[in-house]
Amino acid sequence: MIAAQKVRNTVIYYLKDYLDGDILEQFDLTYHQNCLKIGFKTFMFNATRVTSFNIHASNFFFKLSAEGAEYGALFAFVGLDLDKIPKSFIQELQDAGYLFFDTEKEFYENEDVKAAEQEAIAGKKGKKLSKNLVSHISSFTEATVHTLQIMTNIVPKRKDVKIQKLTLPDDATTYLASSIAIYGELEGMITIVMEKSLVQKACELLLGDVNDDDMLLDGLSEIVNVITGKSKSYLADKNVSINITIPRNFENLSDLQTVLGEKKGVQIDFSFQEQPFTFFLSS
Repeated sequence: MIAAQKVRNTVIYYLKDYLDGDILEQFDLTYHQNCLKIGFKTFMFNATRVTSFNIHASNFFFKLSAEGAEYGALFAFVGLDLDKIPKSFIQELQDAGYLFFDTEKEFYENEDVKAAEQEAIAGKKGKKLSKNLVSHISSFTEATVHTLQIMTNIVPKRKDVKIQKLTLPDDATTYLASSIAIYGELEGMITIVMEKSLVQKACELLLGDVNDDDMLLDGLSEIVNVITGKSKSYLADKNVSINITIPRNFENLSDLQTVLGEKKGVQIDFSFQEQPFTFFLSS
């Protein structure tokens, strides 16, 4: 499979060798589509190890761009040796909106890339909350509580459980959030919202004393990965199989609310020694 990695708010796919029709089998399209759903807008194809590609691979990239247009996604190649690619393919990809850069540094410094990373995603009304998804909510909440209890050494208190649009405090400037999509036998999205101080306490086990916001966001990603990994294990014990995307972090909670739009989900509010924590499961 083609390896994928998240850097900042960009998903990077690492390509290599000669690309042909086999790329359809090597690329996890469902994973990619779920990355779009949770709000990733910039996608980089690291092509420093690509020797060339044929019309079948070119058509595949063209299709990705067409599907990504609905989400306002930006696609770019980095490190591709243009002299080894038929000029007609390059022209078609440029017409489809692909950008080309020599280095990742050039990619991140590009104004279009910066704008795409910062632009809020227009919220859309999602599918109704699945009864099947809700029926397994205990696996997700048990995994969440168990993970955070171990990381913080605090026994949380459950406060409210409601089915509603995500509701956040009026003053959310001290909060961070992260969303991750699940797919397979269950499809949905898990979002957690935590105060920075609680993230910091939970991260001590992983990263030690952390004060930098970027490191806190990285730590939050790891927390979400642990929670969803444990959820996946709990569900497997019930013969339910799921896969997960990479998490998307939100430093500005207004961006999160824009992504979720009018979606309703199960919101469970907890308190960790007076520090609020929100778990939100949506379609």
